[in-house]
Amino acid sequence: MSEKIAVLIADDHAIVRDGLRLILGTASGGGETLLQLETVIDDMNPEHFDFLFERLHEAGALELVLVPAQAKKNRPGSLLRVLARPSDRDRVSDALFAHSTTLGLREYEVKRRALNRETRTVNTRFGKVRVKTAVRPGHGPSHRPEFDDLKKAARNAGVSLAAVEREVLQAILKSGRRKS
Repeated sequence: MSEKIAVLIADDHAIVRDGLRLILGTASGGGETLLQLETVIDDMNPEHFDFLFERLHEAGALELVLVPAQAKKNRPGSLLRVLARPSDRDRVSDALFAHSTTLGLREYEVKRRALNRETRTVNTRFGKVRVKTAVRPGHGPSHRPEFDDLKKAARNAGVSLAAVEREVLQAILKSGRRKS
């Protein structure tokens, strides 16, 4: 979403001394304001991160990133960044404190821009698979089958993930040709 903006600048520079300069334009960017919570963890059993990530997602975390980091006293650690909506701040923070060894965290407001996307379900001989579709500017649609659905269908059918994914993408291509 873009908003029209106007900026009025007046100073004592020779070019604008006898008048005012008005700049009209369009604000770019937009997007949504989110909260980034981060902490460095250097004393937690690495096997516990899976459980922590599940709890953070349940609390409203949108994205989780774990980056190798140099921690205090030259210990190897992990920088954990969590992206969440401001309305989920307390729930996500509580999950971080309850399910990790961190004693504190930093938070920042960030802007996120994302492509519009839609999710639909594709029927295959292996079962139903949800697919996210987004259109990149200057390109055609991009289709991404939901990994959990691929995994479930492959496990239930006793076939590879690649076989299920191939069939899903072929079904999408066929449905696109029928609409034309």
